[in-house]
Amino acid sequence: MGPTILFHLGADEQGLATFCDRYADSFDRWWGDLGELQLDRETVERLVEGMGPIAADSTYPELVA
Repeated sequence: MGPTILFHLGADEQGLATFCDRYADSFDRWWGDLGELQLDRETVERLVEGMGPIAADSTYPELVA
């Protein structure tokens, strides 16, 4: 599993968007050293969209298993 799936699972059944809402401030501080990258709404939407069929076709318990 890559970090995006782990983040998705880290928010329980609420998923990646909730994880990002919960930890956006921390990520923004960490990424501040990298330049202009911020965990804004557009970035969160792209991350969630990028999970595609993995998240859409599986329930939380299935992914955990």
